[in-house]
Amino acid sequence: MKTTNWILGALAVGLVVAACGGKDSDDVQGSASSSSGKTSSVVGPTSSSSGGSSKSCDDIGTCEGDQMDPASGCFECAILGDSTTAVDGGACFDSYTQCFGTKADCSDAGNKSCCDFFNCIQDCPKDDPKTADVDENLNCLCTNDGDQCLMTEPMGSMTCIGKHGVPAVQDYLEFVDCVIDLTCQVSCAQ
Repeated sequence: MKTTNWILGALAVGLVVAACGGKDSDDVQGSASSSSGKTSSVVGPTSSSSGGSSKSCDDIGTCEGDQMDPASGCFECAILGDSTTAVDGGACFDSYTQCFGTKADCSDAGNKSCCDFFNCIQDCPKDDPKTADVDENLNCLCTNDGDQCLMTEPMGSMTCIGKHGVPAVQDYLEFVDCVIDLTCQVSCAQ
């Protein structure tokens, strides 16, 4: 799956309002995708009886790590971690797999429209500073008023939201909300 910056994509939508497998799954294979553009094979959260951590994922202090080690960044901790990594380790695993599945590309589960929506926002052009009266990125993401997405998309809209639908956007934003607003408020703040 192509990735650049999923956090910026979600924030640009202007809707950040706010499965398959659970936090106790022992061998959930997947791919962690991040703003670095790297995709790595990873294992989902597992339960552990060997103690626990008293720190939060946010206490790691870094938004993204190496895309594999739950202790390397808040993003990884929120998806792949468990109670030995942080008290909220794996807190976003369910919402992540609800959107992306356990292989991060909806090939095994997840919401295909959510993966398609994510890919669409990744393909949107960056805003061209030479065209101050038009925001090309926002126009690609949604029907908007020039500053933010409108609450509705007209029938036949060819924006990312229009093409992939509200359920896809809701699944994606549920994951982003979990990471940004609930688990990694400080380390992944923009």
